[in-house]
Amino acid sequence: MPALIQSFELLCIFGAAIGAFVVSNPISALMKTIKALVACFEEGGYSKEIYFELIALIDELLQKARKEGMMSLEADVNAPEEGALFQEYPHVLKDVMMKMKSLYQGHRFPAMVISHAVR
Repeated sequence: MPALIQSFELLCIFGAAIGAFVVSNPISALMKTIKALVACFEEGGYSKEIYFELIALIDELLQKARKEGMMSLEADVNAPEEGALFQEYPHVLKDVMMKMKSLYQGHRFPAMVISHAVR
């Protein structure tokens, strides 16, 4: 395997790719790209506890979908603050509510749109 990885070859390939990217984009796009790359490597503010909470919630959602069907999830997903399922996971609920307010401000929630389209 080490014979296949040639450092000089990788340097040429990545150097050409970066050079082509720099030449073909305006300065504003380059600055946005650099900021986005820096943001990729910053900590997201989520702890191990929150990840475990999220995995447990996903497990419960999948179990409910398997036992009661996919349509049984609609009430929980449309109004997570009212359902008992999300109440067990306060960190996830807080994050979901914050994202829902910013994403769907003044709009219907996706499951509501789908249910009205099916009628």
